[in-house]
Amino acid sequence: MLTSSSHVSNNGSYSNDRGAGFEAEYAVDPASGGFFHTDFKKHDDLKEMLDSNKDSLKLEAMKRIIGMVAKGRDASMLFPAVVKNVVSKNIEVKKLVLDNELKSELVTIIQKLLADKTVLVIGSAVMAFTEVCPERVDLIHQVYRKLCALLVDVDEWGQVTIVNMLTRYARMQFADPNLNEHGDDSDRPFYDSGSDSSEKPAPTLDPDHRLLLRSTRPLLQSRNAAVVMSVAQLYHHAAPKSESPLAAKAMVRLLRSHVEVQSVVLNAIASISAQNKAMFEAYLKSFFVRTSDPTNIKLLKLEILTNLTTDSNVSIILRELQTYISNSDKKFVAATIQAIGRCACSINEVTDSCLNGLVSLLSNRDEAVVAESVVVIKRLLQTQAADPKEIITHMARLLDSITVAQARAAILWLLGEHSQKVPNIAPDILRKLAKTFSDEHDIVKLQVMNLAVKLYITNSEQTSLLCHYIFNLARYDQNYDIRDKARLLKQFIPQQEGKITSQSTRIFLASKPAPLLQSQFKV
Repeated sequence: MLTSSSHVSNNGSYSNDRGAGFEAEYAVDPASGGFFHTDFKKHDDLKEMLDSNKDSLKLEAMKRIIGMVAKGRDASMLFPAVVKNVVSKNIEVKKLVLDNELKSELVTIIQKLLADKTVLVIGSAVMAFTEVCPERVDLIHQVYRKLCALLVDVDEWGQVTIVNMLTRYARMQFADPNLNEHGDDSDRPFYDSGSDSSEKPAPTLDPDHRLLLRSTRPLLQSRNAAVVMSVAQLYHHAAPKSESPLAAKAMVRLLRSHVEVQSVVLNAIASISAQNKAMFEAYLKSFFVRTSDPTNIKLLKLEILTNLTTDSNVSIILRELQTYISNSDKKFVAATIQAIGRCACSINEVTDSCLNGLVSLLSNRDEAVVAESVVVIKRLLQTQAADPKEIITHMARLLDSITVAQARAAILWLLGEHSQKVPNIAPDILRKLAKTFSDEHDIVKLQVMNLAVKLYITNSEQTSLLCHYIFNLARYDQNYDIRDKARLLKQFIPQQEGKITSQSTRIFLASKPAPLLQSQFKV
């Protein structure tokens, strides 16, 4: 659509970029009205300029057309050529093309283009539809079957646009084929045998819904990764789960492509596997990490492996994760330890073995491995009902050799949370940390103060002087967060019993909810 002449006056500086060949037609000074010159002998090439791949030529053509319209000349013959540029990625071209007042006329043209049976036209027509009026689903009703029939013959990038549009259409117009799988068993017969519960009848699809799935299936063999990904998205959202392995196989095939393609595909697989792990369970070994993989690919594969963990394959996955611990990539090793913790939380049968394996990593020479193991053990102990006394005692002994602040803070939090289970160890740890309080990291200082308050509540006779000493040090700390926290916590260790101190146990030693360890891709 054509814009008003106001755009011309505001963007007159465009004329400064022209070569000498245009000086005869346009004045050098933008204010002189050079855009509105009466010589229009060169307008025969406007269509070619609008169809060009160069944005500079398109901009030049649009400005000349605006000059024609402002002069009162008829530019209607150029309207189709202008409309095609509505999908241009260049923002300057879009500004010159779009005009909301002519949207209704453009929708009429798009409707005619959608009815065209030429495969060279239909892809661009759907792209224009998605840009201009994606909410007009009624335009798709009458051409839906034709789009499905012509889909295989359209060019690759047109296929991507059409499949994405049809995916949205299917989600709005057709029933969810997997809806029954999310429901309860209230419709089952009372005397129904439980042995046949796994044998569910195949969902009955609408004929048009089935037509869409049947028409897009050949595209899973496309050489274009974008086409395969768009069809996989369709199968994930609009196909029965029994047919989703077809898309899974095509996506796994794309993992042999370049690293950039692998990254996009693995992101999609990680998102899908968080909701439907059965879809990729048969291709578990395809996600094993290779030495040559870059770090981002390794992390995505780890995410997928933990998403695919089940009772039947957890031993295979844990054995594979164990080999990654010795990798030289520290970020990858830390993510591997976190993955082991997630496996332990999702499969209760392997929780104890995972916990023992993480405890054994505490003696590793690598500080990063030890630090991450401590953090993961802390989270696991919060989810377990078993007595953690032995593990906490072992971690307390390693506190002097651990230098990573996050790990030291995690150990102190565990000591404070379970101080009543290790009454002989926690006060001694507090005594050691009182000596080095000024040299500790800020996050460690905060946990030292928390530990001091909790020990004062449970064992004030033995730790009272230590607590006051630590809070006096914190009172003059350089970090204002430390000073503020010290001022707050010191109210819970007064010389006399008060209303605040009577509630100290409920405030500091209350049972806390276990942390939720799940995939970042899970919604």
